Amino acid sequence: VVKSRWIQQVTYLDDEGAIELVFTLAVVKGISRINGAEDFFTSYLLEQTASMDSIYSVRLYELLVQWKQAKNTPMFELERFRDQLGVESSEYKRMGNFKLRVLDLAVQEINEKTDIKVGYEQVKKGRTIIGFKFKVSDKEKPKNTQNSTNGRSSNTSDMFTIEGLSDKQLGRIARNPIFIADYNDLVSSTSPAGQDIKVWEVEMVNRLKKDASQFKKRPIRDYLK
Repeated sequence: VVKSRWIQQVTYLDDEGAIELVFTLAVVKGISRINGAEDFFTSYLLEQTASMDSIYSVRLYELLVQWKQAKNTPMFELERFRDQLGVESSEYKRMGNFKLRVLDLAVQEINEKTDIKVGYEQVKKGRTIIGFKFKVSDKEKPKNTQNSTNGRSSNTSDMFTIEGLSDKQLGRIARNPIFIADYNDLVSSTSPAGQDIKVWEVEMVNRLKKDASQFKKRPIRDYLK
């Protein structure tokens, strides 16, 4: 029997009218395996949506990325689609406002900041828009990209060293949610490092200093972005 708290920390952001939650590593480790897609929820989606400014962009991306292989989505019925995006019934009632403030903004941000390219068409019944269909495709990946700072390929071994990084930077790396998702299997969920983010940080910094070669899922400095 394993008992674990759900939340490691709660911060009330009065000036922003928001609450920031930090899950325990045991919970992160569990939700990263939803539907057997290990790391998909915590790593892939976070990596693609972290730089987005609109929550509607994040929700639309999560909805459309499921159709990447199919290339085309079925029609998303308008009212259910609004609900999936988190648009309240009292918000953006006029179609022009909905498209300008929600849909077009989200499509633009997805096309600019993620690994997919999307477009949509309106579905009408008479003169009334009743839903939307989307086309989803992978963006073409650049060939032979080079590291702009030293001219080396991003796959060279020096991208996985910690040379030149301070303890403060290593701490930032260890606290990065993507790093946690990538390496949460290194500790037991019942261990001190699996229960306390501060203990996790100390342990991961020590491991990075001792042998950074075990952390090769992505270049170390990527976690500083």
